[in-house]
Amino acid sequence: MGTVEAFARRAGLPAGRFSFSFQSRLPGEPWLEPFTDRELVRLANNGVKRLLVMTPAFTADCLETLEEIAVTGRQTFLDAGGESFKQIPCLNDHPAFVEMLARRTRDWRARTGGAAPAGS
Repeated sequence: MGTVEAFARRAGLPAGRFSFSFQSRLPGEPWLEPFTDRELVRLANNGVKRLLVMTPAFTADCLETLEEIAVTGRQTFLDAGGESFKQIPCLNDHPAFVEMLARRTRDWRARTGGAAPAGS
């Protein structure tokens, strides 16, 4: 099960009440579909009025993603007929995320004696 499906299940979203898309495509290069900008228009055209958006591939909100999703994506959705667009923030410096990273680091150090990974 992928991240999107796991989030939807945990949030109590039934099948058909969520979708996923891919952003940051490069001109002239093949990219994964559906494209986010097109998906935002499709959703609004299909009657979706309220949208929650998350970017699970990122652990921290970066300027590129904030501009592409929270600014441009929001405007795309609203211009296509959507009424409410909210971006779920990335984990950023949430205490639970910081603790998980610390725990993983401690576990790694305990297993390896703190040695650097091979090839570094």
